[in-house]
Amino acid sequence: PTTVGIYLRPLRALMNQAIQNKIISPDIYPCRKDKYKIPIGRKGKVHLSEEELTSLFEYKPIPYSIEDRSKDFWFFSYWCNGMNFKDIFNLKYAQVKDENFKFIREKTKLTTKDAPITVDVQLNKHSMHIIEKWGNKNKNPDNYVFPFVNTEKSGEDRLKARKQFIKLTNKYLKRICSKIGIEKDVTTYVARHTFASIVINKGHSIEVLRELLGHSDIKTTQN
Repeated sequence: PTTVGIYLRPLRALMNQAIQNKIISPDIYPCRKDKYKIPIGRKGKVHLSEEELTSLFEYKPIPYSIEDRSKDFWFFSYWCNGMNFKDIFNLKYAQVKDENFKFIREKTKLTTKDAPITVDVQLNKHSMHIIEKWGNKNKNPDNYVFPFVNTEKSGEDRLKARKQFIKLTNKYLKRICSKIGIEKDVTTYVARHTFASIVINKGHSIEVLRELLGHSDIKTTQN
């Protein structure tokens, strides 16, 4: 239902504009109250409980295997304020200062009316270890920290590489969760939802969470 709604709402807007411009007849408009209603996705946000998070953390994959990499990148996202994988792959060494780094979410760079929020991430020993383990050994400030998908020359090829990386990560996350008895559909984005859930459960305000997640609109955080 969520996907159907994503595609049909723009179509509805186009049809309204076409009716206004007298390109089509109002009689064929399908979205009236007595006809078709665009569905609204009601699936809840999946997140891990603290117990499930501990089980995932304690799972020991074969070092440097795809399972190992998938687990590490999921936790890197979680420990870094629920950082999206696109932002992880765009992170450069110039941004990393001692035990923290700052970034502006790619998702909001061009869509925010006001100045986009700068997210301030505090690195811990685990996230720093992941950088040392999987990061670019050439720490030139202009280099990407994680060069996996940035070796491609064109933007389209980098996008394909990133999607493939995320698809593979999700595949192996599901394998891990099946082994340790987590029945939830755990994907890369669940790291972000888990981070948000635990911040709120620890008693922090929605305003603090908004800044940590880099949301421009607090309504997004409330959702």
